[in-house]
Amino acid sequence: MGEAGNGYEAIQLVEQLNPDILLLDIEMPEMNGILVAKVLEAMSADVKTVILSSYCDREFVESVLQYRVSGYIVKDDAPMVLISALREIASSGNQWFSRRIQEVMNL
Repeated sequence: MGEAGNGYEAIQLVEQLNPDILLLDIEMPEMNGILVAKVLEAMSADVKTVILSSYCDREFVESVLQYRVSGYIVKDDAPMVLISALREIASSGNQWFSRRIQEVMNL
């Protein structure tokens, strides 16, 4: 388990720790979460990337979904939703999206 203060640190920690799941915010210093997801995909990192963000606009969601993310959770969701989503993603490997994201993206 690790915690990064910015996008560059997140990538370094993924390389060092080889986590099963990366919980990633879109808005981060030095390198935003969208770029981190892009770099991890280019690296073929074996990590399930889950976005945790307050952004639910279609453009933000689309910009992230193109980079093989496993889930997108809205920060307004209850903490138990986050825990349940992470467990589902970890155990099944399926994608998981907050209800608000499903509505925005017509999923």
